[in-house]
Amino acid sequence: MLDVGFDVAPGSPSELAAAATRLGAVADGLDEHAGTVRGTAQSLCPSWRGSAAAAYEQLSEVIRGHFQGAARTSRTASAALRRYSRELDRFQQDGRTAFDQAEHWLEEIEVQTGRLRAAEQAVSAAELDLAGAESSAAAPLGAWHAADVGARVTAAQAALDKARAEAQVASRALEAAHHELACWQARGRSAWEEAQRAADRATGTLAANRITAPLLPGMPPPQSGSGTTVIGGAPPHHSGGANLPSSPHSGVGSGTTVIGGAPSHAGSGSGSGSGSGERKPGRPAHPGVGSGETVIGG
Repeated sequence: MLDVGFDVAPGSPSELAAAATRLGAVADGLDEHAGTVRGTAQSLCPSWRGSAAAAYEQLSEVIRGHFQGAARTSRTASAALRRYSRELDRFQQDGRTAFDQAEHWLEEIEVQTGRLRAAEQAVSAAELDLAGAESSAAAPLGAWHAADVGARVTAAQAALDKARAEAQVASRALEAAHHELACWQARGRSAWEEAQRAADRATGTLAANRITAPLLPGMPPPQSGSGTTVIGGAPPHHSGGANLPSSPHSGVGSGTTVIGGAPSHAGSGSGSGSGSGERKPGRPAHPGVGSGETVIGG
């Protein structure tokens, strides 16, 4: 394969679009959870009165708001991935077109370089023939021989003119091929740079897409550095007791929301097993239950 001077942007638009679809489905599920929480609270209001009922209703609103916020975050992430998928697909198509054209013009440069070299050799040979014919014409000759030498001079001059014309054609074609190559290389590099800028925009949107879990009644304040949103990664291995819910969405009162995948089940509290809080290979260490952490995408 010829070195065209640039590469086509990597990545899979189809996989990005599939991830966006999954996050959209997660957002729909979170909205359904929010509706269920609100509907349950409203169904109890007519028959349940008192401070406990008021506290339950207040807590339900907090939880419902948290589900709705997580749904909005998921939709924002979904939209960012879908937009990047479309942009990457377009820039990859532009890059592939530029790559193919650049390869073509590199081959054309090789062809025209060969033609120009052959034409220049023909010019040199024709100049030698003409010089020889003119030298013969300058010598004292008989009338019959002078006519023959004159014909040689005429033929040599014609051959030289033809060789020079062919050299000019090959030179112009070579110059045009270099120009076309430069244009397609510029388009290819531009497609790469545009794809990189699209990736940076998507990364910026996802990096700013954060949720901090609300502080529920009776919960200690979150530790410093918690409340981080992780988009596109698998749920972390949480530490803590054995009551971590296996729901892929939320455990009421846990302060932890996992969107797009269920967290690993915690151990029995003995400090062993998947709930021991050990750092798994390839996964960042995350705070445990009650940290106010939110994880999106798994």
